[in-house]
Amino acid sequence: MNELVLTDNSSGGPLQLAWDQMRPDDLSTLMRQGWLRGVRLEQDPNVQITISRFMREFISHLENRATRTARQLRCMWFQFEAWCREKELTSLPAELETVKRYLSQRALDKHRNTLGMDRWAISRIHQECGCPDPTADRTIRNMLGDYTRDKVLNGETIKQATPLREYHLDELDRMWGNSPVLADRRDLALLTLAYETLLRAAEVARVKLNHLTMKPDGSAVLTIPISKTNVSGDPDVTMLSRQAMRLIREYFSLAGRVFDTKLDDPLFAGINPEGCSVKRVRHLGYSTVLRIFTRASTVLAVEELGIPPFTAHSCRVGAAQDLAASGENALKIMMSGRWKSEVMVMKYCRSIFAEEGAMAKRRANRS
Repeated sequence: MNELVLTDNSSGGPLQLAWDQMRPDDLSTLMRQGWLRGVRLEQDPNVQITISRFMREFISHLENRATRTARQLRCMWFQFEAWCREKELTSLPAELETVKRYLSQRALDKHRNTLGMDRWAISRIHQECGCPDPTADRTIRNMLGDYTRDKVLNGETIKQATPLREYHLDELDRMWGNSPVLADRRDLALLTLAYETLLRAAEVARVKLNHLTMKPDGSAVLTIPISKTNVSGDPDVTMLSRQAMRLIREYFSLAGRVFDTKLDDPLFAGINPEGCSVKRVRHLGYSTVLRIFTRASTVLAVEELGIPPFTAHSCRVGAAQDLAASGENALKIMMSGRWKSEVMVMKYCRSIFAEEGAMAKRRANRS
């Protein structure tokens, strides 16, 4: 055990601590208590070593999770860290005034969602490394609230992914359904699965053959072991239509792959420069899935209509809107998309729900 120069109330001597047994919450509490006594504990070598240990643990955790969320966290933190170095300020633990200065500068040209991510990254790193969270202070919350209000009043909006609706899928089926090109058949099968399941891009890429359970009529049950909103270990399940399964099987046949739902292989595989399925099947990367959506935009010429190209969330948005247009309520759509609340459903479908509103129906025949 090593000594930290804090007075032990019982003996009046220095307080001894088992640093190797300390966890982030313990260190955060200790540092906060020291600050209240006017002692900057972060300057103690043992505290610095412990913070570094927690940081290494967290970095190792992030490296084992190659997700967009992990990449975003690293990106936002590195930007804050670089800014602090430039200003010769300490980033960990950061002073409240340091965070306020950083967010104030970022607010000059960054979207309010970006400011929220800045706060999230700073908060998460401080918590994981055992440092008091400067973003928990109410002045930060009030400041971000003021920035959000000002930006909204100045016309800043939140961009929504261009919806990929069922009629888009029908048109792609007409164009790609009988194509001899492997990429056409794979991409059509992938987009159809993404639409029917409302899966996110990374979740689509993780689907494996053994996640499918075939039904006698040719449809299938898809098991979703893990998703952005469900890491409980109790998987979600959803249905795939006979059409979706037919497209998947046709893609496998053209690729020369064996369709066996006992296999642990990824459902969708990469395609080599010669247009053939790669021999060593691996999960598609997020960028590959995004390119498939971009390719669909190009083929359907949506940008010629002045519409932004599809993105990796387009099937999720489009499917939600189609369900709303068919008369399904927000609760059923929320369950289909596995959202935890109706907030995103209302955001995606607000224009359609507006058309179904009581006043809209009452005044619909007025001219």
